[in-house]
Amino acid sequence: MNKLIPAACMALLLVGCARAGAPAPSASDVTAETVENALSASGMKINGKLDAPDGYQGFVGQYRGRKLPVYVMPDGKHLIIGTMYDLSGHDLTTPAMRQVSAFTEAQWKTLEKSTWVAEGDADAKRVVYVFTDTECPYCHKFWKASQPWVNGGDVQVRNILVAVISPKSLPRAAGILTAADPAMAWTSNEANFGNKDAPVNADVSAAAERKIKANNDLMVRLGFYGTPGVVYKDADGTIHTVHGLPPDPERLKAIFEG
Repeated sequence: MNKLIPAACMALLLVGCARAGAPAPSASDVTAETVENALSASGMKINGKLDAPDGYQGFVGQYRGRKLPVYVMPDGKHLIIGTMYDLSGHDLTTPAMRQVSAFTEAQWKTLEKSTWVAEGDADAKRVVYVFTDTECPYCHKFWKASQPWVNGGDVQVRNILVAVISPKSLPRAAGILTAADPAMAWTSNEANFGNKDAPVNADVSAAAERKIKANNDLMVRLGFYGTPGVVYKDADGTIHTVHGLPPDPERLKAIFEG
């Protein structure tokens, strides 16, 4: 195995010293809680595991909105924050960070608390969140693709309405949110997508506008800059995101079946 060079290091911290006569510590003995406690003065939180080379243990740190790689050294007593390379110049950290879920459970909770319109069985075993715009053709294609799973009863799609595509986006979204039956209004909007004669709600209440703008802000804050933006959990509970229309049937299957 090549020797490893921790590069771009931001901190080197003493985690703890072994007691005389105690077994020598190793990286695998160190818990996420221990790492977070060691970094508490910096304000960093630990959000999960990160793939690491043999002998090391990796964690994903969260600091001021940024994700940072944290490695426990093989001696089990020191931490290094930064990118790791081998002596051949291969970046061992970036590929691992790309595989890390972009979302934490706390962020999933923000989706639960946002304003959304549900489609599908309330007791469905799988929930999928979608940032969607009433005027977005790709959102409409995603809606059409989702229907077999939604109608089958196993999936509930929670549509977080945003207004970013056209001047019609805000009044149409507001009309759906303020309808007597928002779910029916949403389905009607999609069923009539592209119909130029479909009515647009001229009166946008201040309350509805605030909710839609809050959804706009949430979308950007969570790293989505276009629609559709999809967030779902797999069978193991790992959170995944898809930016834009899923590229193939296999990805759609992963979203709706796990």
